[in-house]
Amino acid sequence: RQRAPVADQFAAHLVWMSPEPLLPGRSYLMKINHATLPATVTELKHRVGGSRLDLATVNDRAFVPIATMPSWLQGFARHQPVTPVTETIRAALLGAPAGNDAWLAVAWCAVIIVGSIALSAALFRRRTA
Repeated sequence: RQRAPVADQFAAHLVWMSPEPLLPGRSYLMKINHATLPATVTELKHRVGGSRLDLATVNDRAFVPIATMPSWLQGFARHQPVTPVTETIRAALLGAPAGNDAWLAVAWCAVIIVGSIALSAALFRRRTA
């Protein structure tokens, strides 16, 4: 059996979800499976801004701070389902308390499920009548 090759550098595509910017030359902790290892970003080759992502993601403060959005979009961005779900998952991954975001995520999921069931039932009745 041959051992897997070992390397001290690799290229990766990252989705950076911190409010602080990802800075080349700075040390970060990288989690791979169950191991947490120190890592240093040496170079950023590409950066995708919020305008290149879909509308739901653009309105998620994990990718684009609400204050940087146009005023007509800020109200919608503050009250949409993606952010509480993202914040709840982030808190779970970091072992931090989720606070109200967990309840908001559950509430949004319940509203979406109930709305989907109601819409499906109405469409079913209409199409089978």
